[in-house]
Parts: sequence; structure tokens; C-alpha cells
Amino acid sequence: MPTFTRTGPDGTLTRVAGEPWFWVAHYGPGEHLAQFDARDGTFHRFGEIDRERLTTFALAHRDDAARRFEVPMKPWMRPIHAYRNVVLNANTLREVRIRTYLFGYQETVEGRNVKHLVQVWPDGRTVLVRG
Repeated sequence: MPTFTRTGPDGTLTRVAGEPWFWVAHYGPGEHLAQFDARDGTFHRFGEIDRERLTTFALAHRDDAARRFEVPMKPWMRPIHAYRNVVLNANTLREVRIRTYLFGYQETVEGRNVKHLVQVWPDGRTVLVRG
């Protein structure tokens, strides 16, 4: 698994392992910011996304460009990317821990925060999640 360089708030550099799924913020033709940027080996934090300029928010697969989810963003939409750790067969000898990816957006509708999310499993299966 490739590693990427993360710059901490104090300027220290650390290496971060890449992941199968990662977010990509698109701003316009040919301009984007990727969580794990293969062009220069940089890890970008979610907070670095320029939400004012965001046109499309995507979740992409590291090994297969055709495996991706995209949300065309409007000014009132706020992107979401998070992790959910799932435990299957808990407290048994067959216990398995799996990291899944939550992807989507939130918006304010009639004064309420509404989330639109997809949970993506490592193998690409998806589940719609109620926000």
C-alpha cells in the first residue's frame, strides 16, 4: 500500500498509509484536491477542501477509476466523508472488524440538518444510510 506525506499543524511531516477509497474535491476543469494525491505523494485533510469553489465531490477507488461515486455540489450543500468501523460476529472466534466509508452531503431543509449518505464497504458494496 503506498504511503503519503501529511503535514501536521506544527509543520511536522509524517507518513500516512493510503486507503482503497479516498475523496476527491473537484473545482473546475482539470483542478482538484485528492485526499491521497498520487501526483506528489501528499495526504490532504478534509478541512483543506475549498467549499466555496467545490463543483463535484467524489469518492474514488485507488485501483479502479471506474469505481467512483460523484455528487454535483450546490452552494448550500456541505460534503461529508467519515469512517464507520463495523464489527461482524462480535465476541466470537469469527469476529471481523471492517472499516467502511461514509460519503455524501448535508444540507439545511426547513431549519433541519439533513444528511444524504452512502456507506461504501471495502469491496464496493453500498448501503444507503439515513442521516
